[in-house]
Amino acid sequence: MFKLTKSGVETVLYSFCQQQNCPDGSNPFGGLAMDKAGNLYGTTEYGGNAEWSGGVVFKLAPDGTETVLHAFSLDVDGVHPWAGVIVDKEGDVYGTLTSSGVCTQSKVGLVYRISPDGSEKLSCPPGLTYGGVIEAHGTLYGSGGGGSEKYPAGFVFAIGK
Repeated sequence: MFKLTKSGVETVLYSFCQQQNCPDGSNPFGGLAMDKAGNLYGTTEYGGNAEWSGGVVFKLAPDGTETVLHAFSLDVDGVHPWAGVIVDKEGDVYGTLTSSGVCTQSKVGLVYRISPDGSEKLSCPPGLTYGGVIEAHGTLYGSGGGGSEKYPAGFVFAIGK
């Protein structure tokens, strides 16, 4: 991750490792979100543990300290968070996974919430979820790209927080 000033000066804030099974994550893919304290939140496509490198949700503090908030695993929740995250005023982090191991439909993604205490809440939309979510009035909205018999061309979903 890097910071770029208006005058074009680049500063590296954090450098992820280049192996797929790095504990701190590798291949940051989506955009970042910032909370009021200046912490940055994001995801990596890979990393998290040596058994299954399904990606992580991380927090980068203003002092450059990176913390893994959650590591994904196909048999526990899902894998490959390609989209960025959003952070609500309570500090909950929301995002999507492209593949799920817990949703009963075939070829389906997953919407997740990681709370500040580390607990996770999962919701199964009706197909693949490559994009992120937005929040308005306690509801998460997102879109998906087919992957289901009912919605082969894509869909828009709404899920209560």
